Amino acid sequence: IEIMAILPTIDTSPNKRELTEKQQSFLDHLVDCQGDAKKAAELAGYKSHYHHVVKTLKSCLVLYNSSICSTNQL
Repeated sequence: IEIMAILPTIDTSPNKRELTEKQQSFLDHLVDCQGDAKKAAELAGYKSHYHHVVKTLKSCLVLYNSSICSTNQL
């Protein structure tokens, strides 16, 4: 079974919403922090619990993860 066959479809259309500066900062820090979402949220300036930003950016995180995995051929 191919892994991609079981993943949900991700909308990559140009009509999707733009990321805020803070959301983009979180994603950048997430890579720098080796996936530590709590630390990345703090560095991006989020004051509330990091679960909210992770939930909000779920589709972006899936895209980042699949990009990293395909680069590393995992």
